[in-house]
Amino acid sequence: MHWMRLTVEGTAGHGSMTNDDNAITELCEAVGRLGRHQWPVRVTKTVRSFLDELSDALGTPLDPEDMDATLAKLGGIAKMIGATLRNSAAPTMLGAGYKVNVIPGQATAHVDGRFLPGYEQEFLADLDRILGPA
Repeated sequence: MHWMRLTVEGTAGHGSMTNDDNAITELCEAVGRLGRHQWPVRVTKTVRSFLDELSDALGTPLDPEDMDATLAKLGGIAKMIGATLRNSAAPTMLGAGYKVNVIPGQATAHVDGRFLPGYEQEFLADLDRILGPA
């Protein structure tokens, strides 16, 4: 797992003044992209084996090639199984500013990042692409 703190630096100033270098705006746009990103489904060997065993236990065919249909059959445990199918990065905390009329020079976000076994490098490369240079 990767728990991350994202930090954006900007130009501090009075809220009434024009400021095209607002750290909060830049951070929120990046966090929005990350929070909406649809990570690709990856059915690992372990998940495939689990689904085979679960299919036998439930007496219901579960197709690892059609995970949407498979998850639809699993009811309440679908969220848990779904968490084993893709990398994830959930924004969990935001922080910036100390006064309503002051644009802060820095804004931070915390992200709970999880990657599937064997997919860490792909996860990190995707994060760089999604978050952007700032």
